[in-house]
Amino acid sequence: MSAYLVIDIDITNPDNFKEYEDRIFSIVNHFGGYPIVQDDNTTVMEGDWKPKRLVILKFPSKQNIEAFFNSEMYEPLKKIRRANTVGKAIAAEGL
Repeated sequence: MSAYLVIDIDITNPDNFKEYEDRIFSIVNHFGGYPIVQDDNTTVMEGDWKPKRLVILKFPSKQNIEAFFNSEMYEPLKKIRRANTVGKAIAAEGL
């Protein structure tokens, strides 16, 4: 069953975050994932959630998301992301 990694991210240091942006999708692809949404200007339909940048990545399964997120390949980029952003992420299964 497909699964989605939903990310709400605020990039606090764009210059230092560039390396992450340049390298992340090749690692995501390695684990069977690909981006389906990246939006810096979402429209609030209800409530008060206003992501700075909303990213949704589609993977074949939650296991693929967990393998990606906990991989040695991602670890150096995870450090860059954590140093230059504030964010939240969830994994959710599709229908």
